[in-house]
Amino acid sequence: MGQTGGAGGRLVGLAAAAGSTSEPAAVVLLLHGGRAHSYDPVSRGNLAAARMDALARGIRRERTLPVLALRYRVRGWNDEGGSRTPDPVSDAWLALEAVENGLGPVPVILVGHSLGGRTAVRVAEYPTVRAVAALAPWLPPDEPVDPLADRTLLVAHGRRDRVTDVGDSVAFATRASAVADAVYLKVLDDGHAMLRRPGEWRRLVVRFAALAAFGSSAGALDADRVGGE
Repeated sequence: MGQTGGAGGRLVGLAAAAGSTSEPAAVVLLLHGGRAHSYDPVSRGNLAAARMDALARGIRRERTLPVLALRYRVRGWNDEGGSRTPDPVSDAWLALEAVENGLGPVPVILVGHSLGGRTAVRVAEYPTVRAVAALAPWLPPDEPVDPLADRTLLVAHGRRDRVTDVGDSVAFATRASAVADAVYLKVLDDGHAMLRRPGEWRRLVVRFAALAAFGSSAGALDADRVGGE
């Protein structure tokens, strides 16, 4: 599986997607979690990244859309109280540019876990982004929803989560419904690491990606519509 590296972290899977004989309807880009503050590099054995690698394998088995995965340069959000662009946001933006340069203006479906969910929201305004799935996301009450204008959003959270707040996710989904094209919310019986029901998380992401890429019936997505019709 090909990967690119450099100032924006490691983007895995782009070479394979670019080598396909047909243009994909969309691509899925996975964004892993991290810490609020850390400049330690993301190691090969990083658990947050490995968690998304497992999700990537499950999605690839469906053979519906190419799956890419980004590994950030460092583990932390590191916005220094809002005085600088968070490190994973910079990395994800550069990854989106690399995807567009390599594949053309193919729609991108962002799937982020924990800190990766917040990262996905921040870069959702990138022109090729069509949809965002935020899994057990870290979404503080002041997290802006404007980047999600005209995008489709799924927020999924485990009610047993003790790391990030399911209440913040519900509140964010409600606020985002004022600007997003469509917002879906799912609360699962699981914790932050998505270990109790991994198949349920995977099916949710696969069906959401199909909805975003192919316009599949929303009835196939086992999640509640927030706001809208």
